[in-house]
Amino acid sequence: VRYSPGGAVRMLLSHEGPLVFDLGSGWHVNSHEPLDDNLIATNVSVNGVPLPSGAYPKPVIRTLGFSPEPLALYERKIVLGLPGDSREILATVQACNDHICLPPADVLFRRW
Repeated sequence: VRYSPGGAVRMLLSHEGPLVFDLGSGWHVNSHEPLDDNLIATNVSVNGVPLPSGAYPKPVIRTLGFSPEPLALYERKIVLGLPGDSREILATVQACNDHICLPPADVLFRRW
């Protein structure tokens, strides 16, 4: 188990299972393909190779109080299947709520 800065995102990785992002109530992360180029995408790489777009779930499209434009978000729980040979997993996330965004974080997992 790892936590993003501020504790808004808990990331769980079992020995052979998927990577699970469990977001705290009221928090979200941008999708892997945000609708605004200035936003920090959620990205996961395995053994130095980015996961393909098809590995990510469909985002929720929402308009929040701080932005008049719609945003592509992940909320609550995200489950990402990983290849069987995944030894090193690097997740980049930035947790936000309707008022603030926490600093982006790179979280590293290693399986042996």
